Amino acid sequence: MRWAVAVLALSACPKSDSDVHRSTTLATAKERVAFLCDFAICPTQPDDAAFHIYPGDDGTIVHAVVKIDPNDVHRWSMGCDNLTVETRPKWLTEVMGPTGWKLKTIPDTWRCGGEKRVIHVKEAIVIRALLRAE
Repeated sequence: MRWAVAVLALSACPKSDSDVHRSTTLATAKERVAFLCDFAICPTQPDDAAFHIYPGDDGTIVHAVVKIDPNDVHRWSMGCDNLTVETRPKWLTEVMGPTGWKLKTIPDTWRCGGEKRVIHVKEAIVIRALLRAE
């Protein structure tokens, strides 16, 4: 229900700075996770999230990093296809910087529908990139 409200609110407004959403504006992990997972469905409930959501020419761009329970890592690749994607996108440092999370291992890379996921299994961190068409 909250997801539908967020979609309606975002699609009803013209593209502007008010359409930009950053996780750093939310005080708690619970708020960050709720906002991101209402906006871009999460296969499991993350422990925390960092994101930058903004309007693009073809829709809304979502750049996100989620910290998940290590037992849930396999669920983030279910139904996805192996895909070679950039494992350290340009935007990663900006989005993940405030979290203090560190990436040390070589990740698995996936395409899950229109979403690209880079999964760092040992760190239980998922890098997400998607374009949601308007």
